[in-house]
Amino acid sequence: MSKSRKTCSLDQMQQLMLVVVLVMTSVVHSVSGQNLTAVLLGFTQYSQFNSLLSSTGVAQQLAGFRTYSVMLPSNDVLTPWLAANSKFTTGEIANVLRYHVLMNYFTVDELRGLNGGENVTTLYQDTGNAYGQDGMLTITDGTGGEVFIGPVGVTPTVQIVTNITQFPYNLTMFKISGVLVPLGLVALPPSPTPAPVPAPAPVPVKAPAKAAPTLSTPATKATAPSANAATALLVHQYSYILLLSSLMLFSARFLLNL
Repeated sequence: MSKSRKTCSLDQMQQLMLVVVLVMTSVVHSVSGQNLTAVLLGFTQYSQFNSLLSSTGVAQQLAGFRTYSVMLPSNDVLTPWLAANSKFTTGEIANVLRYHVLMNYFTVDELRGLNGGENVTTLYQDTGNAYGQDGMLTITDGTGGEVFIGPVGVTPTVQIVTNITQFPYNLTMFKISGVLVPLGLVALPPSPTPAPVPAPAPVPVKAPAKAAPTLSTPATKATAPSANAATALLVHQYSYILLLSSLMLFSARFLLNL
């Protein structure tokens, strides 16, 4: 009878350990590659891209995906591009960012292996906002060993410079030499300038009292999530893992004493 109860207890302990391990694996999996903005905090040369991810809402959208690759233009590339395309709306900027997110995890060798043979789906294509294949990218090898990426239907000119970092097999980030823009995504044309209207003849009036100068409200600058917030997120998740581990040990001791 005692032996039977001990065997039963061991079986129960094994089942409990399996459940806890599965839960812990799920938590670790979610930690490893979900918070792109937190990862980018460690790479200040891409702070402009990181800031736009938050201000456009693309970062929140990415939280629903576990596996993707990101093509990152550095600040010295993205900042002048934004200045030259100031007529782009927030929604268009968001689609440009989505165009830099490949919906698969790629290594350098895997990107080289594509070489124009297969188009790559981006988050822009995945949202359904793109027309036809406008949200797809093509990748080709250069004659000197370079790898280029760009819209489908034209020769790619943006070079994939280097692999910045990776979290197999959730997130990988690559530095690129330019900004990727879908062929069908263009800035809204500027509004036509109305013809000047002749001013009426001035009427002498008494000069009003001089008004006090007013302060203009500065534009709000989108900021990336704070490092403290990212750290708090990781601490919370790993505290959860430690709690589960303690539960597993307590349950094991309890079952062995039955």
